[in-house]
Amino acid sequence: MTPSRPSISIITPSYSQAEYLGDALRSVSGQTYDGAVEHIVVDGGSTDGTVALLTALGTVTWVSEPDRGQSDALNKGFALASGDIIGWLNADDFYLEGAFQAVSDIFDRHPDVDVLYGDCTFVDGSGRYMRLKAEHKFSPFVLSYFGCYIPTTSTFFRGSLLDGGALRINEEYHYVMDFELFMHLSKSGVRFHWLPQTLAAFRWHEQNKSLDSAKRIAERMLVQDAYCIRPKSLIGRRVAYALARVIHVAMKFASGSLARQRNSAQLEGKSLLWWDRVRS
Repeated sequence: MTPSRPSISIITPSYSQAEYLGDALRSVSGQTYDGAVEHIVVDGGSTDGTVALLTALGTVTWVSEPDRGQSDALNKGFALASGDIIGWLNADDFYLEGAFQAVSDIFDRHPDVDVLYGDCTFVDGSGRYMRLKAEHKFSPFVLSYFGCYIPTTSTFFRGSLLDGGALRINEEYHYVMDFELFMHLSKSGVRFHWLPQTLAAFRWHEQNKSLDSAKRIAERMLVQDAYCIRPKSLIGRRVAYALARVIHVAMKFASGSLARQRNSAQLEGKSLLWWDRVRS
């Protein structure tokens, strides 16, 4: 008898993202995975058609009510999750074909791994390929001083991290809550593992929070202060960042990620909305 696959819970925080949410939903439901999958959408009370979309599906666990923002929504979703593996997929992003199978295989082969992250692609508003974001093995130094190089949309957590509250978003942060979470987990001794495979797509569009670089930088410095990892002097901070950036690039070169990014340019402009192709 074939052992059952680990169950997977996907948490999607959403607010006024009906234009893109359908892609996120289809990228989960379209996965060919022989384990249980639950998709939990926590919506902040949208009035743009999100509720109608979720109601029509009937296969998604969802709640739509006012909240305190993305971090609050994620914590609500984590509280509802029951999976052996937990994924965080924003409403405007989507998974690529075969992602769940690949993630499950790694967790099965590496029982000591608590956090798994892969690579991701950047796509435009229509889901067309822009560029590859390929990474490297986990480096606490690069994370601390360069910043959050780990693509959240390609990250999965072992469900046991929910026990004791290790997998919980600090709601003080609205732009770098992922960075704070990874810093917390890293300082707690959680083991990270990088999978050199593209697992998800990150969508760039006009409403993307990542475009507000000033607020992201300000919050990143607050996180660094909170974990006592930022040098006090301006020169010291700049030197630490520059060194971490050099190490980041060197690790990407050594892992072959820079070459993979360069070779992927041929995909530019290609649609990555794969589920319609698979079903046809």
